Amino acid sequence: MQRSYVFGGFLRDAFKGVISDDVDILFRSRNGSTVPYLESVAKAAEDIKAKAPQIDALINNAGVMQTPERKTKQGFELQIGTNHFGHFKLNSLLLSHLEQSGARIVAVSSIAHKLGDIYLDDLNFENSSYDPTRAYGQSKLANIMYGFELQRRLESRKSP
Repeated sequence: MQRSYVFGGFLRDAFKGVISDDVDILFRSRNGSTVPYLESVAKAAEDIKAKAPQIDALINNAGVMQTPERKTKQGFELQIGTNHFGHFKLNSLLLSHLEQSGARIVAVSSIAHKLGDIYLDDLNFENSSYDPTRAYGQSKLANIMYGFELQRRLESRKSP
């Protein structure tokens, strides 16, 4: 059983009776793909809009860790591409839908953000030797920074 389904069952049970007794968890995955494509994120966003007219929470939990050096189809280092840019694109595509629903966005990260730095001049480790721990830390720090900035922007425009 995939981790996301176990975690989803836990969430469903945790939210029952707190938010509502009628809790439905909608999963979207990469369908077994070994390299994430941002096109699949766009398809998932369309799917979610069609199947979930009301969203209470979007939990960004997709991720990879300590991978060998690889790139996404778009040329991003795999961990930043999956752990950060995939979430960023999904949130961006769903933002108006989420705001209309008054939904919360939950960014799942890890303590590894403390190991991270953002290498703006070498985001994909093309000019330095690849280190999976540094790459993972960078992706987790990007999650944290994005979460704070998204919250700041949504609060400044009085978004629910």
